[in-house]
Amino acid sequence: STADSDMGRKRVAAQQLIAAYRFLGSHWANLDPLQRQERPNLPELEPSFYGFTDADMDLQFNISNTYFGTETSSLRDLLNS
Repeated sequence: STADSDMGRKRVAAQQLIAAYRFLGSHWANLDPLQRQERPNLPELEPSFYGFTDADMDLQFNISNTYFGTETSSLRDLLNS
């Protein structure tokens, strides 16, 4: 059904977002305590880049392959950690 395929797309997108943070997170991290350089704009670290909306923030995703030590997490919790 359409709802199943939409949720499947969101599951893949959540894994892509996690991978983007793993790969690009160090480029975006605030490592300059004197703020001499602006943080780069990395659209790949924005949920909207993957088609997520505010309505998706509380959806639960399987994140068992991450460092969280839990099987599932909401997109909101994932982004806030």
